[in-house]
Amino acid sequence: MTINRRLLLLILFTLLIFVIRFMNINEALYDDEANFAYSLTVMDALGFNHDFPSPQPFNLLFKPLIFLFGLEVWVFRLIPLFFGVVNTFLVYLFTARNFGRREAFFATILMLIGFYPTLASLQLDVEGNFVLFSFLLLMFSYVEAEKAENNKKKNIWRIVGGLSLGLAVILKYNAVYIVGAITLHSLILKRGDIKAVFEDLFLLYGVGFVLFITHLGLAFVASSGDWLNYTPLFSWYNGFENAYQAKEIALYGVSLLGIIMFALWATPLLLGFYFLSFFHLIQRRNKRELLLILWITVAILFYTFFMTSGSLDRYFMNTIPAMAILGGIFLSSLSFSRTEKWYGVTLTFFSLFFFFLLNSIPFKYIPRLPNIYFQELQKGNSHFLFSYTSASGPTFGINFTILLLVFLIAYSSLFLYIILNWWSSWKRRAIKSEGTYLFVTFLAVSIAFNLFLVTEYVVHPTGVDVSTVKEEMINYVFNEKLAYPIYTTDSGMMWYFNHQHWAESKKPDGNVLGIPDYETEEGDDVSEVTLRSIQRRGGTILLVNWPPIPEESHAWQIVKHCRLEREFFSKGQLVGAIYACDVQNNSI
Repeated sequence: MTINRRLLLLILFTLLIFVIRFMNINEALYDDEANFAYSLTVMDALGFNHDFPSPQPFNLLFKPLIFLFGLEVWVFRLIPLFFGVVNTFLVYLFTARNFGRREAFFATILMLIGFYPTLASLQLDVEGNFVLFSFLLLMFSYVEAEKAENNKKKNIWRIVGGLSLGLAVILKYNAVYIVGAITLHSLILKRGDIKAVFEDLFLLYGVGFVLFITHLGLAFVASSGDWLNYTPLFSWYNGFENAYQAKEIALYGVSLLGIIMFALWATPLLLGFYFLSFFHLIQRRNKRELLLILWITVAILFYTFFMTSGSLDRYFMNTIPAMAILGGIFLSSLSFSRTEKWYGVTLTFFSLFFFFLLNSIPFKYIPRLPNIYFQELQKGNSHFLFSYTSASGPTFGINFTILLLVFLIAYSSLFLYIILNWWSSWKRRAIKSEGTYLFVTFLAVSIAFNLFLVTEYVVHPTGVDVSTVKEEMINYVFNEKLAYPIYTTDSGMMWYFNHQHWAESKKPDGNVLGIPDYETEEGDDVSEVTLRSIQRRGGTILLVNWPPIPEESHAWQIVKHCRLEREFFSKGQLVGAIYACDVQNNSI
């Protein structure tokens, strides 16, 4: 295949993927997305939200669209979708300029079929494609500055890189870890010459710092009286020490939670190429891929030893382009026989069919609690719901058996391939065909898993369609003119009933209030406020039972004070229910 034909194929495949992603543009808001929707509703002329810490540059992007089309969910999703296109192009451009067009072709394919890049293209959240864009532009500029032949070009790229760094940190402060990766890379390239490193990075870091300080100054100008309350640097509610301490799966300040979430969201397909590249770095000491490896490695160290709690699944995802590029580099170096290609294609389609089959047969639907997962596994049952969800989504789940099989088969094949590769290299022999089949097995199963996740997320062929149920519940309230206040377990639904929900939900007399759902040991104060409001004012409860709410949850105790209005099902599963609460029928 010629380069032109390959590029044409890539363009057509890219268009197809983004048309498929576009199908999901009106998906119901997730939990955290409602906070960003609120921020876009109340932002001032400069894009600041004065009572919710959301990034001002992110808000500003939406102003023209909101002015033209109003506050609509599909409008909110246009910006991440647009940056999904831009980031895909940047991955291709970065790879083509630094490694080759064949490598760029495979890297872009991995970005297009990857689960998280699909999610980021539809997710109203800065950890998605906007931060990803900042990282990509920073790395592109840094490498271009290194390659530039004169100081003028070097400084231009350093300024662009500095602006990208400043933007990334403004959007998400934990993005500052990338400074460690770039500094280490420069130190290695300059053989420890600190003076040379300082000369190379001073302008880049200086511009980034100035942009960050300028942003803080703009926040002060926007609202000098309360700017400390809505500028994220000073608005962490519990302070840095408490908000970012080791919690789940942690020992002596070291947390494995981030690595576990990283493995789940990157999937074996992308994380596997990081392992392969790391092995080759040790084996061959080839510095060509060093920056990409440091990009990922420093993130792993940062979220394991320093920032060990929060939405770690999303925090890690700005490493996705690095893994995709490493994958493109590795795949471009391989050649397969006709038999190996047919084996890979057959195994991919068989695995994909098998995953959908497993996800369509009955399995146990359980709450999204790790201790319940472990209890089921101890009983010898792996056929239970695993929720591929986080604070801001997505709201879908899969049969845990699929996850178990994928991780077992993919990583076993991969590490056996690495061992065989190392052995062949040590013996100075060509790797045997058995080794190639191991790699093809890893690749086929991993690709099938990503295609399965993307399909379930976008069109839900075998899994529960939570978004449609939520839309049905919302429409039912409006069509039947059910009574306010609205009480709901899903904060993503709040925005639909009151665009000012974030501020008003904190008031006892607000017309949209939240109900604790997953917290089985916490939430007594919120539950008491909700019950008193129901007793005094009545209203309507919208209970979203996805993932299934634990039996001990306060939500089930609250709905007992009201009568069932209607239940909503998807694929035979109870996903939502509406309860009518009459003032005279409620008591605490």
